[in-house]
Amino acid sequence: MLHNTFLKVASLTVTLFLLVGCSSGGGSSTSGKSGNGNSSTVVLASVVAPGAQCPNGGIQVDSGIDENGNGVLDASEIDESQIVCNGNDSLISMSDEPTGANCEYGGTRIDTGTDTNGNDFLDSIEITATEYLCALVTTAFDGLVYLADANLAGMTELFRTTADAPSVAKLGRVRPGSGDVRSFRISPDRTKVAIHGNLETDQVFELYVADLLSGQPAVKVSGTLVAGGNVSSDYAWAPDSSRIAYRADQETDRIDELYTVAPDGTANLKVSGALIAEGDVWGYAWAPDSSRIAYRADQETDEVAPWRRTEPPISRSPGR
Repeated sequence: MLHNTFLKVASLTVTLFLLVGCSSGGGSSTSGKSGNGNSSTVVLASVVAPGAQCPNGGIQVDSGIDENGNGVLDASEIDESQIVCNGNDSLISMSDEPTGANCEYGGTRIDTGTDTNGNDFLDSIEITATEYLCALVTTAFDGLVYLADANLAGMTELFRTTADAPSVAKLGRVRPGSGDVRSFRISPDRTKVAIHGNLETDQVFELYVADLLSGQPAVKVSGTLVAGGNVSSDYAWAPDSSRIAYRADQETDRIDELYTVAPDGTANLKVSGALIAEGDVWGYAWAPDSSRIAYRADQETDEVAPWRRTEPPISRSPGR
């Protein structure tokens, strides 16, 4: 991470490793060579000596994909170059640019300006120009996920493949005679897939998650069900991919309540309020910022289900 780096023109060379993203996201950067999920985008900042192009010198910023993985931006790997010229007391500030309108998949922000107050810090009011160097390739899964009864007629399983994969990988492994995968939903960040089906026990529908990048088999994330319990088919990823919400009669048979869980199966939480006898959660929707869930439930009067919201805010997965 860059955080904030302030440069005065002097003899320096800085190499920066960028977050990997799917394509040029915005600002002044342009699409570079196509990369794979294991390549890093590298930015190299070097001094420009005073001359015709920059009378007071400046900084040249080269960027490209580290195709040979040596940690250095070789001349043959440069996809884009930008030159920022100095004034008499110029400063350059480089900082992380988060995912957003300027860089769809994140990158580096470069601010330039004159240090008018002489504090060797580029204050916001001193910024005269801003450039963005955006990430070029992504770690998001870009292959194919599909259902098929490839191994046994009538037993549907989930598979993934990519253009360069030597073979397909089975994500939803079904125990023979138990059932099959009924549905799947890919996370918004395209790194994981949620799977719904009776993979282990016939007529017992549970929820699983598999990592799309590694292709490892799915792990069960729904909680232990009471006898006769099932996970409903209307499970949903949080917009930030940090958690999955699902309805299930997990604790009491035929009483559907609302739960959330992290993609690795930890922090399984019931987030709906106490229900009356025979009450159920009827439906729900995530807040755009993933902090809460609105849901309908007959918590106080049977068959009367106004919209409510979860309290307190939904817990995030570690690192979110």
